[in-house]
Amino acid sequence: MIFTAFFTDNGVPATGLTPTIKFKDVNSGTDITATITGGVTTLTEVGDGFYQYTLNNYTGSQSYAVVVDGGIALQGRERYYVSANENYLEDIHGAKLEFYSTGSIGKNIFNTNVINSGRYKIENNQIVIYKNDNSTEIMRFNIFDSNGQPINNSVNVFERRKS
Repeated sequence: MIFTAFFTDNGVPATGLTPTIKFKDVNSGTDITATITGGVTTLTEVGDGFYQYTLNNYTGSQSYAVVVDGGIALQGRERYYVSANENYLEDIHGAKLEFYSTGSIGKNIFNTNVINSGRYKIENNQIVIYKNDNSTEIMRFNIFDSNGQPINNSVNVFERRKS
């Protein structure tokens, strides 16, 4: 996830800063900066007063409170930028959805994508669904005919495979 901050100095976009970011777990109030950043807490200047930080260990099921310190060159309200993620839908856009917790919106979107982009194979009385690598099985369903009887057909097996 990318955190973005905008700084001004006397109302003018501030450039040349070296802002740092600090993360707190909203639920516990614990400082989790070292745990999730690996010690790298400096934002990169994008330009025109904008700076960004990419959190590679983003966990969509965890709520973060974020404080970005623009540094001692800035005074008063211009020095600090605050932000948070609250696990809204926009938080999952562009994130690595496979790392979301089971039952979360992110995980459900990931599963839907996997189901719709992978291989399907009818095998005996089951349909087997694979990830888009065509080999990693993710789920099986028993299948039945229109009379509710299990289909048991190992002849003319149907398969959908992503090319």
